[in-house]
Amino acid sequence: MRSTGLLWLINRVVFHPRGWALALVRHDGQIIGWNLQGDGREVWEFNGDEDALFAAAQNTLTPIDIIDG
Repeated sequence: MRSTGLLWLINRVVFHPRGWALALVRHDGQIIGWNLQGDGREVWEFNGDEDALFAAAQNTLTPIDIIDG
């Protein structure tokens, strides 16, 4: 979900404005679950490249044409 931009989109729209962040939990290089971080008191700010993540999310959510074969 990170590379698709969807984790950023969910956090940016749903969680960050409300003082929370959805994070992936890793163990030995594998994603094993989710963790909700924060206390709901302070808005989260993202320090990454939002333009690139927005483009990735947009690309993921854009329908593809299916060609009947």
